[in-house]
Amino acid sequence: MEVTDLNRDSKFQFECGPHLACFKECCRRLRLVLTPYDCLKLKGYLGLHSDDFLERYCDLIYEDGIFPLYYLRMAEDGVCPFLGEEGCKVYPARPSACRLYPVGLGTTFVKGEREVYFLLRENHCLGHKEERLWTVREWMAHEGVLEYDRANMPWVQIVTSGEKIRKENFEKKVKMFLMASYNLDRFREFVFNTRFLELFHIGEERRQRLLKDDAALFGLAMDYLKFSLLGEPTLKVSKGSS
Repeated sequence: MEVTDLNRDSKFQFECGPHLACFKECCRRLRLVLTPYDCLKLKGYLGLHSDDFLERYCDLIYEDGIFPLYYLRMAEDGVCPFLGEEGCKVYPARPSACRLYPVGLGTTFVKGEREVYFLLRENHCLGHKEERLWTVREWMAHEGVLEYDRANMPWVQIVTSGEKIRKENFEKKVKMFLMASYNLDRFREFVFNTRFLELFHIGEERRQRLLKDDAALFGLAMDYLKFSLLGEPTLKVSKGSS
């Protein structure tokens, strides 16, 4: 596999589709981290409760980061569980890494930089021989990556915050992180069935959106994590709460 560094204005040749002999080969033997917004989109598209989605399709893995992350669980033959005869069965809700491919993305906040792009040239992929020319910026827009990028940004800031997160009560923080990041249905129960709405000032209009709108709920979840883990003023504490 060949890896080439890129920026958003870098150009590359690529096209994918069933006309290529390698079609669907990139959907095998994956080690795919799922972002929270990936899970939001996938569980909504499949009509599943967060618990069911995570149990059926995900593995929780703890590697080098601060927190454990969910990975997409491959089938026994190493194939993506969403791969069908005609291609991706969840294509409108496919994860952001699948949308970006063959572009890869690394994320850092060192020296104010956030995004590091690279082009993956895997030996099996014939798409690089196609004539269609893109910039990274054009490819991201075409594949619908920007929505995912914007939604996940607060979460990326949290998982790359390193020493800013104190280790006190860390096991409790991990549980909170996983619920707010990946299990929106449980987080909704947490918001409406505990003292959360007494402790934090959430306007009535926003409360109503939170009942049914997963995207709005995800925004609140990220605000809550940044407030709780990083001490940022992303939520307003209600007067008289303790």
